[in-house]
Amino acid sequence: MIEKTDFPYTLGGYVEQQNYKGFDIAVSIRRYKGISAYVISSEKRLIREESATFADKEDMFRWGREAVDRYLEQQERRKE
Repeated sequence: MIEKTDFPYTLGGYVEQQNYKGFDIAVSIRRYKGISAYVISSEKRLIREESATFADKEDMFRWGREAVDRYLEQQERRKE
């Protein structure tokens, strides 16, 4: 899991996170900035990022899970 001293917590605002297939999905809600989702690998590397002015937190987590699935599919195709 992402530590409270790591990105994206360092951006400020309210952050929630979930773990999905070994990836951390963090959703950050910042006043006057909107909502953002970040997919971070176990090596603490940013894989995907998405922002929206108006969105539901659960929609952003769903986007994160779909981004992880697409990323894993791409990695599998590269191996073949």
